[in-house]
Amino acid sequence: SPIVQRDLTIGGIGYGRLTVRITSRPATDHLWMSFKAGAGILVLSLCVILLLTLAILRVGLRPLASLNQAMQRLGAGDHQVRIEPAGAPEIRETITVFNHAAQMMQGLNESLRRQQQDLARARNELESRVAQRTAELAQANLDLKREVDERVALVASLTVSEERFRMLTKLSADWFWEQDADFRF
Repeated sequence: SPIVQRDLTIGGIGYGRLTVRITSRPATDHLWMSFKAGAGILVLSLCVILLLTLAILRVGLRPLASLNQAMQRLGAGDHQVRIEPAGAPEIRETITVFNHAAQMMQGLNESLRRQQQDLARARNELESRVAQRTAELAQANLDLKREVDERVALVASLTVSEERFRMLTKLSADWFWEQDADFRF
């Protein structure tokens, strides 16, 4: 620590010597204590700010967590899921849009289900009609075959009869007369 000495003279008369020893220890100690107190306040302030930020984030992110869970449920097929709008205005608006989209998806899903039921009914009705028409065609085919068989037998019988008549007329020298149902020759 430096020592400064000066002679005290006033009006040419020496009154003694003034010795001043300057030490920075108390000032350094005081400065160090002020620094420690400031650093402690700073650390404490940062901790409080961090805790407040975490609390605000936890409260602020809760609606986003609800939205995330609802989106997962919607993706799994639960079209009736809805969320109560909460949080910041942007988050509330996002939740409102989500609820609207979920409602539209539910309506589309119900419409699709009704259309599938209508298609199943129409398919069953068509299959029933096809089976009925197939049976009718099979019966008509059988009737037609029976009629064709009868006509083939009739033609064969008529052919045999004509052939006998021709042979008879060829071999006979007599005249033959035919009459129809109205007795015309």
